[in-house]
Amino acid sequence: MSDIWFKSIQEKLQSWFTQPPSRESEDELIELPPQLKAELLRRINESPTPQVYKTTILEAIAPAVESWRDRLDAPNHLVILGSAVESIPKIINDSFEDWEDWSVEVIRPLNTLKRPYNSRLIEKRISKLLEPYLQIETTNFESRESDPEMPLEKQRKTLVLVPQLEQCFLRAIGGWSSIEFLRNIISENPNCFWVIGSSHPAWNFLDFVCQISAYFDQIKVLPKLDNEILADWLIPIAETLVTLDKADYSSNDPRQAYWDLIAHQSSGIARVAQYLWLESLRIHKDRMQDESGESINLEKLLRIEADAKRKLVLHPVKPSLPSLPSLTNLDRYLLHATLIHTTITRTHLAQTLGEAESQIQARVQWLSRQGILESCDGSLSFHPLYYDKLRTDLSQNNFFYWGKLMKIIIIFSGFLAGFILSVFPIGVLAQDGDSDNLSNQFLTDITLQKILYGVLAILVAYGSIYIIKAIANWISERVPRRFRLITKQSIPFWKALILLITASYLANLFLKLSESNLVAVTGTIAVALGFAFKDYASSVIAGVIALFEAPYRVGDRVKIADHYGEVVSYGLRAIQIQTPDDNLITIPHNKTWTEPISNANSGELEAQVATDFFFSHDINVERVMQILYQAAYSSKYTQLKLPIVVVIQEKNWGTQFKLRSYPIDARDEFIYKTDLIRRAKAAFAYEKLPYPNIFQSKITEEDSYSKNRSE
Repeated sequence: MSDIWFKSIQEKLQSWFTQPPSRESEDELIELPPQLKAELLRRINESPTPQVYKTTILEAIAPAVESWRDRLDAPNHLVILGSAVESIPKIINDSFEDWEDWSVEVIRPLNTLKRPYNSRLIEKRISKLLEPYLQIETTNFESRESDPEMPLEKQRKTLVLVPQLEQCFLRAIGGWSSIEFLRNIISENPNCFWVIGSSHPAWNFLDFVCQISAYFDQIKVLPKLDNEILADWLIPIAETLVTLDKADYSSNDPRQAYWDLIAHQSSGIARVAQYLWLESLRIHKDRMQDESGESINLEKLLRIEADAKRKLVLHPVKPSLPSLPSLTNLDRYLLHATLIHTTITRTHLAQTLGEAESQIQARVQWLSRQGILESCDGSLSFHPLYYDKLRTDLSQNNFFYWGKLMKIIIIFSGFLAGFILSVFPIGVLAQDGDSDNLSNQFLTDITLQKILYGVLAILVAYGSIYIIKAIANWISERVPRRFRLITKQSIPFWKALILLITASYLANLFLKLSESNLVAVTGTIAVALGFAFKDYASSVIAGVIALFEAPYRVGDRVKIADHYGEVVSYGLRAIQIQTPDDNLITIPHNKTWTEPISNANSGELEAQVATDFFFSHDINVERVMQILYQAAYSSKYTQLKLPIVVVIQEKNWGTQFKLRSYPIDARDEFIYKTDLIRRAKAAFAYEKLPYPNIFQSKITEEDSYSKNRSE
């Protein structure tokens, strides 16, 4: 996560100090006509893959294949990983156009694979596509025997391409059994070498749900493209249509910094770089007008340039990635699902989100209008220009787990604030008297001016507390999810600081506190509070202690006595918790002396959710556990990097299954539990798994009780 922050800061600095690469004034330049931009993009997409990608893949495959053909125990696979916006199938297929080992046959059985409407049928679709290839055994693995006398290099002569692993699964219950099926086929066909292409998000998800990296450990990551590689790849393609100047890397030409900035902002990803480069190209506005000042279309302009035996000149300006618009939580869940699957239909997107297609249609439409989602052949994909900003946004909203880092920051800031609050008033209150005859006086001369100052100080303190609370709550609901709790948990410290400053000011205004009478004043106040405001003082003291011990904080989900909910306010005397029924309950701090406090998340965003399921005694336990694990892994709310556990307990009436897992945000506790139950019940109905017959169980228990009584 720190790498993302550092990269963002570095991009800002690099953008500030990068000179415009074009000598033309940007006021005289306009954006490219849509037709010209589309034509340039088409030529780039139809152009060969960058040579460095092909070289990297071939250099990784050659020794792996050679080892596989020479050694019986050598791995029979190689995984190619790239970003979610790269066209990995095209990169792999283009790379094998330069394959020169004719002793190995290259086959592409899954090139046309698309997810069927029912994700449970992906396994059958894969099996059907593999059937025509006699080199691959898909069912009866034990019947295949190898000839021990035949050399390995003659037995092993088939190379199988699986260019897009994302099409082989769907994040839904039963949606990745096809991955396990494909994994078994690969392991049971050692005479075939498998080249598998996948994006990082898809591979990470599959690693969580079926530990795929434990079976496929030969992995090659596509390299990042630097400035020279990008310039040498893109400029010649564009110059088939227009004229561009190539940067001189031996001089201080600002165009070199221009390509450095493109390489850095695109993170060295080819597809991001090509879009970023196209967005930075401009045309002189005079070129889009004729002599009379009227605008001319692109076809006429290109014809004019061709008649003049020249090409249209384009000018680059400083490149910059577009900002993400304000996203809702549903938008983030939707985009995260798209990122995992690379390309996905609306129907499959609704299935993986556990929502009706009509419920997500409006957000899909909005994201498409914003340019974040692209639609092609009925499938949705993520626009490359927003890839880097989306990763940052999802990271800050807890889709990629940060571990204990934020908890350490919260605890450190709490102790720091507590230390400041402890030492601040001492210097203000501990003042020596001006003379001995004043040491016996507690009060200064009270005037109307001092009274007005005191009232004004109280009003300012009250207003400051109200404003700070309102601003902090407003900010906490708009900053990334990971910073929400930090913002809210700072409110008690700001309130305490303002109260201490105000109390110190009022004491200094109306009291004469020397070293001797400071003790007398504090003792008198303590006695008065002890008799008149015993419970109130107890709550205040408990609240101060709770700031340091932190049994609860703002944003925590706690249970005190019979009340459960989220702590929404931390006052001087009490806290307020909001229950699941949207009731606001005030609980004094002194309850911490006598009542046990159960805290579900202790300052973190995640809180464990336990969901109960009940079945008869003769249920297929393994199948139920498998469905429950898949329900948790497939839910869009689940924090995958935290443990998911199923616990079983036997009851008189049947078997109880308890699914323990963590949502990305503890606020989603009840929505998350609903989503888990809905997914699991749909799978149980599909599998026809019986629920316990409670009525019959009660009759059996009553008959058993009556029989025991009669005996």
